[in-house]
Parts: sequence; C-alpha cells; structure tokens
Amino acid sequence: MKIEPFDFSRNVNKIELYQHLCYYHNEADNSMYIIDENKQLAFSNFKELYHLLKEEYREYSKVKNYKYIHSNCIYSQYADNITKAYVKPTNVNSYKMLNSNLYDIQDYITTGFGDIFYLEEGNVFDKSKIDDFLGKICCVKLKNYNVYVGQVDIKLSDSVEDKIESISVLFLGQWKQIYISDIDKIKIIEE
Repeated sequence: MKIEPFDFSRNVNKIELYQHLCYYHNEADNSMYIIDENKQLAFSNFKELYHLLKEEYREYSKVKNYKYIHSNCIYSQYADNITKAYVKPTNVNSYKMLNSNLYDIQDYITTGFGDIFYLEEGNVFDKSKIDDFLGKICCVKLKNYNVYVGQVDIKLSDSVEDKIESISVLFLGQWKQIYISDIDKIKIIEE
C-alpha cells in the first residue's frame, strides 16, 4: 500500500493521521509475528515501511512545512513519531536487527496517541451493543493487537459453512472486514 506524506498546509483530518499511524503499527506488528516463519517476507515488509517513513520524514523536514506542523499539536506529534520511527532503527540492511527495527517502528509510531492504541477496559467490545457504533468513526482494536480507525458498518458475509457476523471499517479508503469474534475493544472517536 502506498502512504503519501500529508500536505499540512491544508487542513488534515485527524482520522487520516490515525489511519496512517495504524497502518505503520499493524504492518510492523504483523511482520514481527511472521519473522520465524518467513524472515524474507518480514524483511521485505520492513524495507517497505522504512521507505514510506523516509518519504514522510523528508517531506516534514522541509522548511516550508515547519510552520504548519508546529502550529498544531497533533501534526507536530505525528511528524515527531514519523521522525523517530525512521531514525531509530539501526543496521537497516541486517536480518540480525530485523525484530528490533520492527519493534522500534511499532513502538515510536504510537507515542502520544494512547487514545487509539491503548483502549481502556471500559471499551471492551460487547456484541449486543454493536448498533451503537454503526455509521460512527471508531477505533477498533483486535485481539491480535492490530488497530483500525474508520467509519463502522455492519455486513453479513457468506462463508462456506454458515453466515459469520462481521463489521467493516472504512480504513485508508477501503472497507476492511473484521470478524466480530476477533474484536477486543472498540471506542467511538467521532459521532
């Protein structure tokens, strides 16, 4: 997936920022999970993440962006996270440092955004209250620790054996289907 740097001279929606952060977090986390089974794929994923971070880092380091980024605390925190996630990994061409480098990306990208990455116990998902989330912008945390932010809708998908209940989250311009049984926590961000 291609993540484009933001143009902070226009009003960037915080949901867009959250989605970029979630993308980096999820991809780094998923790549750490597969290192033992497929180190080459994990390394390829890391290189792609690192390339995307480099593009954003270079854009936000330009003098023309300074006043826009530093006039908004959310933009500033986002740009700082991108910078740290890009500069902290070491020996980026080494398989030996792969797990550490993926962890650095995953860890630094979440700084200052605990409201989406660390949902409280009060946000534990209750299937009987799913209607409360329909059509709203929500943060959905899965049991595998992936996080998605976007508009929530309900879909019933046909499986070979029976109907499996799921929700869909509009994430980075695409509907991401999430099985209800995989949801750990959910929180409304915007009505």
